[in-house]
Amino acid sequence: MPLAFDMDGVLANFNRAALVAHGAEDLWEKDERRGPECWDTPKLLGITPSEFWEPLKDANFWSSLDRYKDGMSMFMYAYMNYDEYIYILTAPYPCAGCYAGKFMWFDKWLRGSLKYGQLVMTSDKYMFATDDSILVDDNSTNCRLWKEAGGHAFLVGRPWNERHFAEDINLPLFRDFMEEKQREFETKRSRQG
Repeated sequence: MPLAFDMDGVLANFNRAALVAHGAEDLWEKDERRGPECWDTPKLLGITPSEFWEPLKDANFWSSLDRYKDGMSMFMYAYMNYDEYIYILTAPYPCAGCYAGKFMWFDKWLRGSLKYGQLVMTSDKYMFATDDSILVDDNSTNCRLWKEAGGHAFLVGRPWNERHFAEDINLPLFRDFMEEKQREFETKRSRQG
């Protein structure tokens, strides 16, 4: 059961840092600003995508992202309880600072648990899906595409997706999901021989 964790929005708090870089308030404090229609941060800020990404091009921006406590707890739960290969699949913004900064973030927070080859930067995460793989992501589209490619996906509740109501209970939901998938995969293996 290979596991693929998204970085930004699951392990690293990209959105808070992006808002700070723009001098903006927390866009998702109010209930009416929660849900899948709130995914487009530049639109919510009233700026163009180019304006949004401009102050985020520096490697220091990416390397200094805060960790999500629940995301890191889900990662450690998977790392400690499942003897499987874990990847970090992260979609990069096309600038050198993003690539370098994500690599530095990985080195700072995950290097003790994972090897450098387990960090994969791609926007096409679904290409890694297999019938026994699991994606952990905050992007509904990534989860849908992963499932369509034959894998299994856990959507992490965040203010900008349809599981925003589950933000405070991501870890227990993830544990239940993983236990259920483990049973499914064991049953499948026992039937195969």
